[in-house]
Amino acid sequence: MRRLTLCVESLDAVERLRDRLRVELVNTLDQVAERRSQATVQILAQLERAGLAQQAVEAVAGPRVKIAGRWVLNFAATNYLGLDAGPSVGRAMARAVATYGISLATPRLLATDPLTTQLEAMIARLVRQDVALVFPSTTHAARDLLALLSGSAGIIFVDTWAYPISREAARSVAGSRVWEFAHNDCAALARALRVNEKTRDKVIVCDGIYAADGQPAPLREMAAIADLFGAVVYVDDAHGIGLLGEHPTKLMPYGVGGGGTPAHLRVPAGNFAHVGSLSKAFGVPLAFVAGPAAFIAHLRSTAPSFVHTSPAPIPSLAAALTALRLNGVVGDTLRRRLVDRVRQFRAGLAQLGVSTDEGSLFPVQMVKFPTAATAVGVANRLRRAGVWTVVQLWFWRRNHALLGTPDLPASLARILPVEVHLFRPAPESGKRPIWAWIRSKGEPRRAGGECATRRGDLSAESHCWIKRT
Repeated sequence: MRRLTLCVESLDAVERLRDRLRVELVNTLDQVAERRSQATVQILAQLERAGLAQQAVEAVAGPRVKIAGRWVLNFAATNYLGLDAGPSVGRAMARAVATYGISLATPRLLATDPLTTQLEAMIARLVRQDVALVFPSTTHAARDLLALLSGSAGIIFVDTWAYPISREAARSVAGSRVWEFAHNDCAALARALRVNEKTRDKVIVCDGIYAADGQPAPLREMAAIADLFGAVVYVDDAHGIGLLGEHPTKLMPYGVGGGGTPAHLRVPAGNFAHVGSLSKAFGVPLAFVAGPAAFIAHLRSTAPSFVHTSPAPIPSLAAALTALRLNGVVGDTLRRRLVDRVRQFRAGLAQLGVSTDEGSLFPVQMVKFPTAATAVGVANRLRRAGVWTVVQLWFWRRNHALLGTPDLPASLARILPVEVHLFRPAPESGKRPIWAWIRSKGEPRRAGGECATRRGDLSAESHCWIKRT
């Protein structure tokens, strides 16, 4: 009996110790959070209270979502062509789940389902590359691919406007250095490569087309420079795939086919790795890497995502297959309709006395506002009127715009929000609404070589982009 009592007392002591350690652990984690920058947290809290960020969606009905018991127009979606909304997509997903289940639950190293094989073949044909590999996301693709391209002691040359996923993946490659060059500046890129020409593994990282200004990267020139210095080009074509294609004309400025920015610019295959997300034009959260057969075979054998990560869900694969098939049938019609809506949008802004600075027909249009606070105020008013728009944050450091959340000293960075939908056709027109974001971008005022504004300042001068999808 005494031994049993001692055992019970020992167990009680262990439980008390466990509870005390759990409290200390929680407190330690809270302290870690407190030591980190609070600017992003504070700004997001303000935007959440305004109904612009971190919203809990209760139900979805086409272009409307239910938030806090109220139906609002969802202008936060990023699918340009709406290929994910048709009934054929739902039927394809249901058939696939009935046949294969939700997932094989096996890493790609061990097994591949037939839907993945079909999708990879369709993507390779679409982008005119030898082979394509499907990844769960561009984050997985970027980390695996850049590690392979740069090796253990290479240099990754990153455009200052490159997408944050690419930037963070470049920084995460152990042993490699990151060298930033001015946005779309081929001369600066060539100088950087010349300085580092003795380095064996050199990777150039850029977007296919930049949503911030609607301008593509000079891929043909970059490919030529890469050939000259023995480098390779990594192209994140998230906004180009499914939207841009070959043979652009005045009637079809996006081109036809939707094969992406390299096809649009007639970049020869071979010295660039084509990375893309299907989440924009095709509306499905999957990614791919496409390139020469031997290279892709090596990537497939060595990519950590293929060894340690669950495969893409069966419903997503079925949705992507259906979206790509629809692209082959009605894609060019949808792209032509999208161009018409961009033109209608610009005409509507002109009627309102609002001018855009750029003549680009990319679904991102830039409009100037006096302050970032004005842009947020417009977004807030639209939200109260039942229109939910997107808020993004721009971080500035040494005259370079960074999308993301780096921890930077207050003297080197500030956060500026974004947004807003300003114009759409009347409901009786029978056309889908025009969606828009207004993205605020402020030039940092410099004093003594550093930004004089405080981080989180929403009153600084700014100008905004309107995104219509």
